[in-house]
Amino acid sequence: MLIHSGSVKDILQAGSNTDELIFQFTDRYSVFDWGQMPDLIAGKGLALAKMGKLFFDELSAKGVKTHFLGLGATPTEFRVKKIDVPRGKPETYRARPEWTLVPLEVIYRFGVPKGSSLLKRSSQYFEGQEFVEPLIDFTTKLERMDRPLTHAEAKDLSIMNEAEWTALLGLTTKIGKQLRERFQGLGFKLWDGKLEFAFGQKRGEVREIILVDTVGLDEMRLTLDGKPLSKEILRQFYLESDWYRGLARAKETDSVKFKELCVQQGLTPKPLSPAVIHAVGDLYSGVAEALDGQATTAFSKIRKALNVVEQQAQEGKA
Repeated sequence: MLIHSGSVKDILQAGSNTDELIFQFTDRYSVFDWGQMPDLIAGKGLALAKMGKLFFDELSAKGVKTHFLGLGATPTEFRVKKIDVPRGKPETYRARPEWTLVPLEVIYRFGVPKGSSLLKRSSQYFEGQEFVEPLIDFTTKLERMDRPLTHAEAKDLSIMNEAEWTALLGLTTKIGKQLRERFQGLGFKLWDGKLEFAFGQKRGEVREIILVDTVGLDEMRLTLDGKPLSKEILRQFYLESDWYRGLARAKETDSVKFKELCVQQGLTPKPLSPAVIHAVGDLYSGVAEALDGQATTAFSKIRKALNVVEQQAQEGKA
């Protein structure tokens, strides 16, 4: 039974088992908070499912607790322990619940790639800057739009005690470093990414912090030879469009109903070219194959796809 259809994946009830859910990864994608875009990227869902399973398995082997339970009935599905998601109900956290989503999107940053929000935040950051230890930022998951939070605000919103807060920061650093080393060993550069967590079982006054949702290319900013491999590729094809310019204006007018404002003005995203769609699909599958030990063929596929994307961007054929 379908519980929620998102812009990237569907969430289903796992039959009669009320303690489990099925994550079904699709070929849909979203950019700029728009929701589902008009195109499908063939193979994207399968690649994301493969990456999610691989990273959960590897992180579990390093001692990270996750909600991942195994593959589902198809290669684009996996099973997870059900976590309560009390969106829009901050009062829920005053009871210090277990098996409940931490109401934060946790962002780890190893550097300042092109387009990073750090460049707008402070003059102390510059494009290309890298950090040995990750910077950790937060946005709220309780509101329709992501809202940046200070560390103090994030701690207060989630009503964590000192031990839980220390565990969250430590786990984020551990996961970020593990992912960075994994990609670095293959020749990729991981700049930043986002994670989601849940409160698990309580031991005394301290709840376990558990990694949830998924980990994959849509949750990180990755480059190869200085070229973006994640959703930044797709974003570049809309930056000069009337739709994107109208979207930016609409967000300034109303950060919640911006999409409605755009539609009222007849501003919607145009389809991408078949060449771009195919190339982006190859990038997703290529990264999954590289992580799975097929580096030689995977890098050939990735570099060929990057050349196509670059050519299409220059010719304005998206």
